Amino acid sequence: MARCKWLHPHSLAFILAGAVLIAYLLLLLLVAREGQSQLSEYQDNELTLRVSNYAREMNYFLSNSQARLKALTEDSVVHTYFDNRALGMSMTYGLGASKYQMAQLLRQNQQRFEKEGKPVFERLVMMDFRARVLADTDPAGAILEELPLSAMYHAGERHRIIARRDGGKLVLLQLATVFRHDQPQAILVAKLNRAQITQVLSSQEQPEQASRLQLKTPEGALLAWDAFSSSRAFDDPRNIAHTLPLAVPGFAIQGWFLPLANQDFFTSSWFVAALSLLAFPVVLGFFFMLRMNSRNLVLQTKVGLAARQQRSLADKNQQLLQEVEKRQRSEKLLAYQASHDTLTGLPNRKAGQEALAQWVAKAQAAGQGEQVLLMFIDLDNFKHINDSQGHHYGDQLLVQSARRLGEGADGQGMVARFGGDEFLVIQGQLADRDVARAQAARILRLFEAPFDLEGGRVYASVSIGMALYPEDGVEGNTLIQRADAALYRAKEQGRNGFSFYDASMDHFAQRQVLLDSKLRQALEERQLSVNYQPILALNTGRIVGAEALVRWRDPELGWISPAEFIPLAERNGLIHKLGDQVLAQACSQAARWQALSPLQIAVNVSSIQFRHGEALCQRVLETLDRTGLPAKCLTIEVTESLLLDNHKDLSATLQPWVAHGVGLAIDDFGTGYSALGYLQRFPFSKLKIDKVFLNKLDTSAPDRSLVEAILAMARALGLEVVAEGIEHDWQAQFLRQRGCHFGQGYLYSPAVTAEEFERLLHQESQHQPRKALAVG
Repeated sequence: MARCKWLHPHSLAFILAGAVLIAYLLLLLLVAREGQSQLSEYQDNELTLRVSNYAREMNYFLSNSQARLKALTEDSVVHTYFDNRALGMSMTYGLGASKYQMAQLLRQNQQRFEKEGKPVFERLVMMDFRARVLADTDPAGAILEELPLSAMYHAGERHRIIARRDGGKLVLLQLATVFRHDQPQAILVAKLNRAQITQVLSSQEQPEQASRLQLKTPEGALLAWDAFSSSRAFDDPRNIAHTLPLAVPGFAIQGWFLPLANQDFFTSSWFVAALSLLAFPVVLGFFFMLRMNSRNLVLQTKVGLAARQQRSLADKNQQLLQEVEKRQRSEKLLAYQASHDTLTGLPNRKAGQEALAQWVAKAQAAGQGEQVLLMFIDLDNFKHINDSQGHHYGDQLLVQSARRLGEGADGQGMVARFGGDEFLVIQGQLADRDVARAQAARILRLFEAPFDLEGGRVYASVSIGMALYPEDGVEGNTLIQRADAALYRAKEQGRNGFSFYDASMDHFAQRQVLLDSKLRQALEERQLSVNYQPILALNTGRIVGAEALVRWRDPELGWISPAEFIPLAERNGLIHKLGDQVLAQACSQAARWQALSPLQIAVNVSSIQFRHGEALCQRVLETLDRTGLPAKCLTIEVTESLLLDNHKDLSATLQPWVAHGVGLAIDDFGTGYSALGYLQRFPFSKLKIDKVFLNKLDTSAPDRSLVEAILAMARALGLEVVAEGIEHDWQAQFLRQRGCHFGQGYLYSPAVTAEEFERLLHQESQHQPRKALAVG
């Protein structure tokens, strides 16, 4: 009977309804859990993408700052400093100015390199490998210690990113190596702005979202964002955590995020009650249906929230794409700037060298008969124009010169700015040297026309050195060196011309390098000596003075002509030290001779020494005081080129000498750009007629007229005249008859040692003056 009762259709329907209801509830539970699982997976994917975006932005940020540092290490201002230091320049002569320009370059880049209005670099420091600071944008900043300078030097490493503690505060430093001729010279250290790093790692965060982001480094973590409340720690295991390494070893992005609340669709008590109270399936069914409806509303709300978040993420992804496009355009601009000169728009030195290598490789692939022409071009007297008119004036001249060189290339070659006022012109598929000569002549003609610049019109010529592949070299660097040697030859030959390279130039360049080294050693060891050529009064034949002439005898090379080593000293900055040694020897010797005869000593001063006129004047007066030579017994001889340079403060420089009684003479008068205005403007007391005008006095009427005119002009201005290079009696007689006061030359005596000169003074004191003095 009991079985029959349970099998009653109503009971079966009730049981079936209860089973269906339970199955329905189980199905709803499975669906709800699947929804929760998908929601959790969605949150995890969203946060993973966010951390990935931060890592990509941080890599891009570090890459951009690294590219800017690399461009700084290759800047011509930095290379100029290390070139000057390699040449041995002192801080007084050239190196100090180069160091100041390098410091200015660092400051300008720190101020200009910004991201969203904030500087990327908080500090820039140039250090050598002994940790000595060469330039610093924040000299009062903390001293940088324990940097891996030695490791980077020995490894030839070009850049590195490191983390350091600065007063307990974590900072990021980027290091870039400065190379000169592929040899490491120094390290450029950049301290990154913490505010920029914080901005990069928090751009997608909102204060109402509980999240934490930090940059992990070998020295600890740099916190960028923390929005967790104090009631829940960021390292709670229920939080979502992600770590993604950066391109820099040891660096990573770490993030912690609070997930959305995952409320259970069913509490365990209700679920147990539902299973326990099967006696009330209908009531429980309606109850659970109503509760499930409520749960469905919660799920719809969460799904709607997820949809809104997905739309927000899509908008951010679109913004990210726009930012990527913007940065790609910025990278293209940076790449262009890295390979082009900002002033002229021409390819820069690096791009020119790479292009030359490509032309050479193309010619090599084409086989025999293919030639490449390289022209090394330099503006003549650009420094004089730049210094006298100003850098803005010089920049305009460089821009217009670049335009004319482009016209000279005529689209068949490439023009690049090598640096300063130097340019390269590269042309392939050259037929022969005649074509190269025609090309050079065309460029010279282009510079015959004047340049119209702001404030006036100026003329500027060029000198051209040429080298050919494969005749003069099969590598780009070799061709550049040899074209540079040819350029030097063209300048020696008078400028405004061109010259091809030949093998003798290598010997000349090697000798110049050898002489440079030996001259430095000779000055350090005081191997240079001073000889003295007597100056006689033409009317009495007595010695009244001497000209101090420097001589150099190297133990290995023998006697070296002053015409060779004095221009070298002027080029490499040694002329100041050489001039000081000659002045000291001459004044000391002349002071001892005053007891024998009250004579004057004449010392030549280079126009290069007048670039530091006040210091030169002070050294001359100190030398007179130290040696005891009366100022009236010293005559300073300057060349006309000094007057041509139009030194604005030259008169102020010369005035203290005149006030102390030092005599001033113009040397080689008449060979340059002599003008009466020079003699009226400056306090000269003597002028010296160059020997070139004496050689043809017997055959050349113009030379006789010119000498007579110089003597007449000197008499009118009250100047004494000294004639150089007198070798014959008839020359001395001609000069004496026309009122020339003094003379010197082989007719009387060559330049002799101090001992020989003193013997001449003793001989003169014991005998009557003679036309020519006997020299032992």
